[in-house]
Amino acid sequence: GPVKDKAYWDSCLRKISVLPSNIKVQYKGEIHPDNVEKALHKADVFIMPSKSENYGHAIIEALSAGLPVITSRHTPWQNLQEHKAGFNTGESETELAEAIAFFASMDSTELKKWSATACTYALERTDVDAISMQYESLFAVAC
Repeated sequence: GPVKDKAYWDSCLRKISVLPSNIKVQYKGEIHPDNVEKALHKADVFIMPSKSENYGHAIIEALSAGLPVITSRHTPWQNLQEHKAGFNTGESETELAEAIAFFASMDSTELKKWSATACTYALERTDVDAISMQYESLFAVAC
């Protein structure tokens, strides 16, 4: 996405510059909304160690595209590991590194299973009919 906070981005660039040679970082900039799903399909795992999310639109987009997600425990997307849809990590860098290592060591057959269950997890949590009924109920009472 776009760089919104130059000081934060400069901090990221400093950290990127000292990464080991086996870790590659590519900043792709903004992706047009029509190309998001295509871009996600180029990845194996989506990592977003957020400190807080009300909903996490990027997370549900990734899950819907079949990407297991590594995120914090501060999102509405919980119990990821139990559903083989990803990991909810704590605040420590160690937990994040362990989750990344878990997927990095995974063979393609197992990764395909986690990809399928990530998609299923997203579908089960986005029941459009149920959401529509909840909105109708909410606005019927409010009016």
